[in-house]
Amino acid sequence: MSVDISFLKKIKIPIFQIILGAIVVVCLVLTLPQLMNMQNLSKEITDKRKILNDLDAGIKNFDILEKEEESLSKAYSDFLASLPAQKDFPVFLELISKLAKNSDVKIAAIEPQKTTDAQGSFFIKIPVFIDAYCGYHELGKFLNEIEYADKFMRIGNIKITKDDPDSDKLQVFIAIYAFCLSEDNSV
Repeated sequence: MSVDISFLKKIKIPIFQIILGAIVVVCLVLTLPQLMNMQNLSKEITDKRKILNDLDAGIKNFDILEKEEESLSKAYSDFLASLPAQKDFPVFLELISKLAKNSDVKIAAIEPQKTTDAQGSFFIKIPVFIDAYCGYHELGKFLNEIEYADKFMRIGNIKITKDDPDSDKLQVFIAIYAFCLSEDNSV
């Protein structure tokens, strides 16, 4: 039986194309999931690189952040020092007397008032009423010293009267609010 070679040559080309096509399909089927994984991996690498850059920036700024933390810690300590414990309230009365003396304000009476303690509050506000005699400049100096005192106080109301028109002295009624740590927060 004789086989025609020209017929085989004609068949070889389509078989070769089919085999080549099958190899391409197998390669695509095998590599397509890997390409999808590469795309996901690329996104994950970008995210991790961003995190590493943020960490690197944080490490470079660590000294600055450490100094800022020290500064804030000192400011907090100073703030707590300006708020004595409620049981140490007499410190305010002594301070007010000292500031008045330094300002040439003559105090006739200092009357601490009862306070309503707000439950759960960090601090309490204690009103102190002062009856004093002084001139305008002395009053200004006294109020300024209260404002910049090392203990936390706030001036509420001021009432100024002048009974004698020939005198330089004024009668002054001042409401000062002293702030203390509540007993629950005392250090």
